[in-house]
Amino acid sequence: MSDHRQDLSAVAHPPVVGTLVYLLFGLIVWSVQFAAIYMVHTIVCTVGAPGIFASTAVVVASVVAVTAIVLAMANRIRLAAALRLPADAAGRASYDAMFRLIAILSIIAIAWSAAGAFIVAACR
Repeated sequence: MSDHRQDLSAVAHPPVVGTLVYLLFGLIVWSVQFAAIYMVHTIVCTVGAPGIFASTAVVVASVVAVTAIVLAMANRIRLAAALRLPADAAGRASYDAMFRLIAILSIIAIAWSAAGAFIVAACR
C-alpha cells in the first residue's frame, strides 16, 4: 500500500492557479476589458464629455485586449512555462486546445462588447 502512495506522490502535477490562469487567460482579459469600457463610458458620460471620448475608449480598450490575447496565443509556450505547466507538448496538448478555444471565444466576446460603440450613440 505504501508503494502505491509513493508512486502517486512522484507524479508531478501542474499548479492549480497557473493552470486556471492559462486556461482562462482569454476570459480574464475579456472581463478586464468589459469592466474597463463600462467604467470609462460611465465616467465620460457622467462628466458631460462628448460621446466620441467614450467610443474611442471602447475601441482602444478592445484593441488592447485583442492584442493581449493574440500575443498570448502566439507565445503560448512561454506563457505556459511562466505558469509552470508541463514542458512536453504531449502532456500539455489538451491544455493548449482549451486555451486556444477559450481565447478565440474571448476575442468574439470582446468584438461583441465593442460593437456597441458603433451601433448605439454614446452618452444619451
